[in-house]
Amino acid sequence: MSESARKYLVCIGVGLAISALAAYSGGVLEGGSVRELVGGLSDCFVVSGTLFAGVGGLIWIAGLGGFDMLGYTAASLIGRNKREGYYEYRIRNEKKRAEYRRTLSVGIAFLGVGAVLCFIYGLL
Repeated sequence: MSESARKYLVCIGVGLAISALAAYSGGVLEGGSVRELVGGLSDCFVVSGTLFAGVGGLIWIAGLGGFDMLGYTAASLIGRNKREGYYEYRIRNEKKRAEYRRTLSVGIAFLGVGAVLCFIYGLL
């Protein structure tokens, strides 16, 4: 198994764990009709999908340099950037950009599952 596939599986596993935790805390599996079960599962997948898509979006924005000025200012205030200008700081941080596609795509997939379950809920 490749490293990329393993990382996707970890993201999917964490998303399923968040969905299971939401199902447990919301009492989705305690019984009731099929309509209530499908509605509760829809909510659980939307919760984990929203978390993953939100974090993936923030990582994407950070990768484009959206938070560089904030990080530079904070580092300057605590005294870490005494001899380094903003341009040097940004060039140095270009090498440390995180991968966003994995978390964003898993989040969108979980949101899609939640939307399909919501559609089924509406039909029941």
